[in-house]
Amino acid sequence: MENSQLRSEAMSAKVLVMLNAIRELADRPDREFAIIAASMIEDLLVDVLKTKLAPLSGDRYKRLFQRAGAPLGTFSARADLAHALGLIDDQILNDLDQIRKIRNAFAHNFSDLSFATGTTIATKEQSDIEKACNALQTLDLERYNHAGVNPNGVGRFEIYETLVEYRPMFLDTEGRIIGQLPAMGTADWSPYRARFSECIQLVWFILAGLALSG
Repeated sequence: MENSQLRSEAMSAKVLVMLNAIRELADRPDREFAIIAASMIEDLLVDVLKTKLAPLSGDRYKRLFQRAGAPLGTFSARADLAHALGLIDDQILNDLDQIRKIRNAFAHNFSDLSFATGTTIATKEQSDIEKACNALQTLDLERYNHAGVNPNGVGRFEIYETLVEYRPMFLDTEGRIIGQLPAMGTADWSPYRARFSECIQLVWFILAGLALSG
């Protein structure tokens, strides 16, 4: 079996595991939800970048992605490279940056932060979360359910064709994307959490398509 086929099968299995994990995030508290979801997005972003790199030994991978001072050791550096390579557009780059900011706000402060609106917690981190959620430029997943071309010009992703190829994982019998978190969350979700959730879903599906089509 060729190495490319092995890589494709391994990536397919990993994406399926991540899809199931996304489905389970809906019941997590805000802090866990934000940190885990953002970590999954960053991990998938690394997989996308690896499809455009020559095969890396374990040591070379660590030098690029993991060691202190590694050139691709941060979320922002990885997103910037994906954008520079033409893999993602300005809108997705913006959303990745806002996801990173939201994750950092939750991860670096141990006060009672949340996505809730009208909070009395007057902290910089709480303000950062609200600003980042407002700055998300989320697209409707329905746009990827028709014709295979994004009408807004993000068609280079060819996400629909990729999802069709992996139909059992992503699409129902009518060709509609499955596996999303609740469209607007549960009754106790705030608008900020719902908006963040929608963005996570969209970015995840786009990166999954890129990783699978590699």
